[in-house]
Amino acid sequence: MNAPLLNEASLMAVVAGEFVCVGLQVVHLFLVLFRGRRASGLLACALELAALLHLALALILTVGAGLIGAPVLAWALEASRAFWLLWVNALFAALAVVYAVRLRAPAALADALFMGLCAPAVIRALGPAWNVAAVLDIAWFLFRGLSGIVDDLVRRSEELSGLSLAEALMGIPAGILVVGATGGSAFMNVRMRECLQALGFPCDLGDQSGLWRRLSALGRDLSAEASSLGVPEALAAGQQRLLVDLPDATTWLFARDVGGAQGRGARIVCLDVTEAVRTNAALSRTNREIEEAAEELRATLADVGCAAEAAAYLRMRSRVHDVVGQRLSILHRYLETGRTDAASVAELDRLLSSVMADLRGGGRDASAELEAVVAAFALVGVDVEVAGELPAGEAGSVLAHIVREACTNACRHGHARRVFVDMGPRRGGRVFVLTVFDDGEAGEGPIIERGGIAGMRRRVGALGGTLSAERGARFTLRAEIPMEGGAR
Repeated sequence: MNAPLLNEASLMAVVAGEFVCVGLQVVHLFLVLFRGRRASGLLACALELAALLHLALALILTVGAGLIGAPVLAWALEASRAFWLLWVNALFAALAVVYAVRLRAPAALADALFMGLCAPAVIRALGPAWNVAAVLDIAWFLFRGLSGIVDDLVRRSEELSGLSLAEALMGIPAGILVVGATGGSAFMNVRMRECLQALGFPCDLGDQSGLWRRLSALGRDLSAEASSLGVPEALAAGQQRLLVDLPDATTWLFARDVGGAQGRGARIVCLDVTEAVRTNAALSRTNREIEEAAEELRATLADVGCAAEAAAYLRMRSRVHDVVGQRLSILHRYLETGRTDAASVAELDRLLSSVMADLRGGGRDASAELEAVVAAFALVGVDVEVAGELPAGEAGSVLAHIVREACTNACRHGHARRVFVDMGPRRGGRVFVLTVFDDGEAGEGPIIERGGIAGMRRRVGALGGTLSAERGARFTLRAEIPMEGGAR
């Protein structure tokens, strides 16, 4: 087999490859030097410097071999006076092995292999075949340089820097403005600029020291707003807060650090609180309606005659217990979920706004009342599963009331997520039976009958029926009402 020889063209290609490798390694070395400090930083820099010296030495000696036109690099290198300098490659190879072992980097073993192939003893042993080793050495370090630069660029793009932090702040939905000690704008993100433009305020890098004064003239203090709505104020120590209405019908909360402008500048942030303000307003309206309902109830009770005073009181108390108790249970569960999307707020507003109509009697039939109960509890994630249909007449209204009261108790006391309602005629159609149970906490001890169960028992008893409550694996209510004429 003929020895692999290098003609003039292939020798020039080898020199060009080594030149490219040296350039790539210089770039890679600088990227490694400016990488974040780590425990392995010094060892990595030493290895990259060794690779650069290895390539630079190979380039110099190869250029010298090309000047004499030697087809076998091993012979040309042996003839060079600087041939002994190649023993430094053995030292570089040992450094690569140490790096691979200490940092568990198998790729460094390839560095050690190709650097070791460039030691004088190996070059003499391979002779003409060393031309192949030289080409493989160039190919490996060309791949190594390109992949190392790509890895460095990806690493730098993922690192958190001052520039990347500023870019993140520019895109967040909250507005941020930092006013310097001299009153000039030190930083302003996109959202804050949009808000100031909507208000007609200057949004450049000029003097912003009077911005809070202009905002105070347009907005309203958060404490006064909370007091007028009757809702608790959000706690934020060391801040001044304003609610400002923008021309696009949105409401923004502006907050400024108190005392921040004394020699150090100030920070102002803003956040869209439109839905929260609307929700608070809806709750305030509902509170007023409930207060008006309470006044109306007191006025109605005052007008009841002495003869019917006891009966009217019991009916009204039961109605308030049913309607207001259900709404408060649903409202409490809704507030626990923390949902503020527009659809949920609208449904809650409709539910709370119907308090007055339900207190006055509503006028809905039993089936519509049952559907309203199912929909109301579905708003707070309580699934009411109904099997069967209500009977017609007064019996249906009474049973719909029992379902509503049972669901309210399951949600309030048992923290249930599912309520099961089964109803239908039994015993040949002579008795209509309603059974309600849930997946909540059944509790322990004897059942104490207060207004809820007592009211249900009274209504069922007025129709000649019976009501029983059992506390076993599940809390179960069972109502039986006789049906006139048997099955229908």
